[in-house]
Amino acid sequence: LDLALALEEMTLFIQQNLRRQDANSLPGCRELFRLLDRLQHLRRAVAVGSNPNPQLVVESALMGLRDCFGKQQSSATMMTLSGGTQP
Repeated sequence: LDLALALEEMTLFIQQNLRRQDANSLPGCRELFRLLDRLQHLRRAVAVGSNPNPQLVVESALMGLRDCFGKQQSSATMMTLSGGTQP
């Protein structure tokens, strides 16, 4: 597991998600901005030689992603086997 690469991928994912948001929804993305800041700090620390536990850092960052995206509401529905929809 390359920690620097994993942090870069997560950072790019969040940046892409934020770029897709319209201006009115950005105030609701504060948690994503906080996580993005945290990832940037971690990336800088790794770049200058810090050697944190890669698995722990990645798991912590993924939990942050889950927490941020878990708060977003979705109107998606899934088809049941009988052909109806469920929320």
